[in-house]
This record gives sequence, structure tokens and C-alpha cells, in this order.
Amino acid sequence: MSDTQEQQRPQHHRPSHSQPQSLTTPPGLATTLATTAAQVDPHATASASTGAAGSPAASGSTEPVHKPWPPRVCGVCGDRAKSYHFGGISCDSCKAFFRRSVQNESKFQCPNRGNCRITLASRKSCQACRFAKCIAIGMESSWVMTEQERRARMQQRQLSKGDRPTSRLGAEDVELLEELVNAYVTGCAYAPFASRFRHDRERSRTELLDLFFTLVQQISGFAQGLDAFARVPEPDRQILLRTSVLEMSFLRSAVNFDGDDRWPSRTQFGAEVTSAPLVCASDVARLIPVDLWALHRKFLVATRRLKPDALTLLLLSAIALLCPDRAGLRDLETLSTGQERYCALLRRYVAWRKMAPVEYAKLLMLLPDLRELADAHTDSDLLFDAKEAADVQRHLSGVMV
Repeated sequence: MSDTQEQQRPQHHRPSHSQPQSLTTPPGLATTLATTAAQVDPHATASASTGAAGSPAASGSTEPVHKPWPPRVCGVCGDRAKSYHFGGISCDSCKAFFRRSVQNESKFQCPNRGNCRITLASRKSCQACRFAKCIAIGMESSWVMTEQERRARMQQRQLSKGDRPTSRLGAEDVELLEELVNAYVTGCAYAPFASRFRHDRERSRTELLDLFFTLVQQISGFAQGLDAFARVPEPDRQILLRTSVLEMSFLRSAVNFDGDDRWPSRTQFGAEVTSAPLVCASDVARLIPVDLWALHRKFLVATRRLKPDALTLLLLSAIALLCPDRAGLRDLETLSTGQERYCALLRRYVAWRKMAPVEYAKLLMLLPDLRELADAHTDSDLLFDAKEAADVQRHLSGVMV
């Protein structure tokens, strides 16, 4: 690489260790993790919205100003919505609820004679009235594909994109794969797991949450080690990290999940810093509701069945991170280009590993399942008592991202 090229290469925005963020105990795991991950730079949002001196808006620059789309409101619960889903304007949570209800042929009953008021705060209280509200705003059950139909369509789309890719990896492919590995190892080194977690005994629920927050910090470091992420404007980076952190956490957990419902301690890429404490499924099952754990385990088992290696799941993490359909994003072209690059690399990597072409489609089909799982966690409350909630608050007060 020439000196000129080196100077033009975008600089990574590494996480800072200097500003601990004090957080409050959240109602759900997704809200907690998302809020933590979003605070990579707590000053970025304020400066962007007020037009700080020196910015294009303040200095009279002639660069075009991107006006945000007018906000859309979910017709079911009033939460923020991105677009139409199944014929009605709804948020991701109500979209996922409607899809699951139709696919499972669920029959709900209202204890209040169908008179429940569905809001963002109450949408989990009555499934019957929530489903009725979905129908009332125009959501069509017939638009929901069965699991078999959805998977068949995804496979057909991927297999029709072109000829089978070459089984060789080029120099640029190797460079991009090395960047993924370096970002992963650097993220683990930035926020290593505390030595007190090296024991193999049963984990308390507050210990598990502390492990999750360490994982979130590692994911933040991983994201900021990717050039494709660094090329995106700061406000978009905040949105991407906030909205994808759960999905990347679940992919990270799939790396070590074994057939005995455990996450044994393993070292990845020969770097000792990547070793994570042993966790058992019985520990996690005490943290979240039974039906949510069943959905979570189903995803882990389905992922393990494909036998992906750690690098495959890092590629999927980069694809999930650079998703251009998150609400509020502006630089969609840069995001789409970055995501497509990782998708193409995943396809070539699958061929290089001598996997069948259909395996590439199956790997990509994990992404909508991953989004659904994250949506389900968003609606879930942690199973804490008062003492554990106080312990959580104490742990959160020292969290830094």
C-alpha cells in the first residue's frame, strides 16, 4: 500500500475508557443492552442535533442537508414504525408478534371482553386485543408465509443470483477476513471478562447480566474495528450499534454453544483473550421466560446444525451490523455497499470451505430468524426480584462502552 493510500484510509474510532456511563435498571434485556451500546460517544447525538460550530450546518456549507423522513407510528401500539408490514403500518415488535401468531395458528382470549387499550406499555398485557388491533389496521393473515414457503423463496433467490462462485479466495478476500479476526480479538482485549468469572459453578442472574454487558462492550470494539463501519457517519453508527447489538450477541453466543446445552470456555483464532467463561443453559433459562428461552434455544440449535465456524459467524455479524433497513439511517448507499461486500465474501468463503451452495442460502436465512429473536427479547422482562434488581443497578453504574 502506498503512502497516499495509507493517508486516505479511514481511521477507526476506537472506544474510549475514560467516561463511565451510569445507567438505570431497564424493563427488558434488549432495552438495557441497546442503551448501553448506543453510548459509544454520548456527545455525538447532541452535537449533531444542535449544529455545533464547525459543522456544515453551522458554517454555511453548501453540502445538501438530509431531511429525515416524517416519523411513522405503529397503528397497533403507537411505537415508532418503519413501513407497512402485512398490509398495515406497524413496528418491528408488532410485526413479529403478528407473524408468530399467524404461523402458530394461535387462539387468544381476552379477560376483559375485548376492551383492552393497546399501547407501547400495555401491548404485552393482552395478546387477543393486540392481534385484533393488527387485523383492524389492515394486517392480512394471508400475507404471512409459512416457514416452508419463506425458506423456499429465500433459497430460490440465492441460488438464482448467478453461477456457483469460485472456491478460491483472492488477496482482498483474505485481507477482509483478517480484518474481521483482528477486530474480534481487539474487541475482546478491549473488554476482557473479569477473572472472578473463571469458576465453573452455577451463575447467578446478576452475574449473567454482567457477562452480557462485557459482551456488549466487546461487540462495540469489534464494530469499530471494521473499515465499513468507520466509513458510516457518526449518527448512523449510533443507530447501527444500538439496533444490532442483540443480534450480534446471539451470533456470538452461537459460536461456543454445544450439544449439551452449555457454552464451554473455548479460545478462538489462537488468542487467549477470546476465551469466555463457561455458562450453562440452565443459568440462562432462569433469566428469561420459558417460551423465550425455547425460541432462543431453537435458534442456537438451528445455527449449530449448519456447522458454521467462528469466521462464518463473524461474517454474519458484519452483515447484521451493516443492515441498511434500520429506522433513521441516512447513508443507505454506503451501508448497502458494505453489506453486499460481506455477503459476497460469505458466499465465496462457503465455497472455499467446500460447502454446498445451498448452505450459503441457509446461513442468510438465519438473519430473519435472528431479527425475530431480537424482537422477542425486546418485549421480554428480566426475571429479577428486588434484591437482584439492586445488584443490577450496582453493576450497571460501572458499565463503560
